[in-house]
Amino acid sequence: MWKKLGRIFDVKEHLPWSNSHAQVPTALILEDRLRVYFSTRPRASLSLTSYADYSLDNLTKPVYVHDGPIIELGRPGTFDEHGNMPSSVVQTEEGIFLYYSGWQRAVGVPYNNYTGLAISKDGGSSFEKYSESPILDRNSKELFSATSPGVVKTEGEWYMWYCSGVNWLEIGNKMEHTYDIKFASSSDGKNWKQDSKVAIAQESVFDAITRPSVYWNEQGRKWELWFCKRGSKDFRDGSDAYKILKAESTLNGDFKIIDIDIFTHSNTITFDNAMQAYPEVFEIAGERYMLYNGNSFGAEGICLAKWKE
Repeated sequence: MWKKLGRIFDVKEHLPWSNSHAQVPTALILEDRLRVYFSTRPRASLSLTSYADYSLDNLTKPVYVHDGPIIELGRPGTFDEHGNMPSSVVQTEEGIFLYYSGWQRAVGVPYNNYTGLAISKDGGSSFEKYSESPILDRNSKELFSATSPGVVKTEGEWYMWYCSGVNWLEIGNKMEHTYDIKFASSSDGKNWKQDSKVAIAQESVFDAITRPSVYWNEQGRKWELWFCKRGSKDFRDGSDAYKILKAESTLNGDFKIIDIDIFTHSNTITFDNAMQAYPEVFEIAGERYMLYNGNSFGAEGICLAKWKE
């Protein structure tokens, strides 16, 4: 079970240069610290990536908070001209690969979003884009979006689980996006085979399933896939809001959902009592942790939980 450790990053307290949100927390474990990348909103309709550092001895209070964004917006007309949000980091011999969601405002629907790659040569403090174009894009089978990946590098192979747009639905005079989780593979982390294989399917046409975080359970010899799911009708801190779920791999490599709501809700905690979203599961010194966002998609900051047997 997961024990909540509370909010470890408060936007109002720790991020004076921004207005709201520390969204989609993404963990990079360094030799002497935990670096948490996140997306923040200096103003409405603009998302930028920054980070905070934590001592490995105390993950509840940041020891350093960066004073600005670390990924530039794309040029007008490119896929990330209106925003970027981190999703997964992988340490390689070439540098640190940061996979991010790029946002572009649209006509007819609110936005388009696809996946970009930025690479750091200085230990994860600054990044240069690998390309101005996305590494995951629309294709004949995925027309709407391909974003928010969880990436794993193994011996000679790279695996990615990502959020894939299924449809746009008009609900209450507003267009709302729905999505599932699909799988892709690569030999170099840059060029991906995107064959539209579904890993976590919708149970309802109204489902939106996103932010897969993949964890190898050595004791159980299986993959665990943590993710969040919402509905489409009352999901902004309402009854359809994001909740965190868990799936496990089966013998044939597919995933089966085994836990549909991992947290006990509390009416006394105001920052995550209505929503839990965007899980990131990682391990430090043999202990398993989860970063996640609370109400309003992380408007107030970042939360932490610890696994207890």
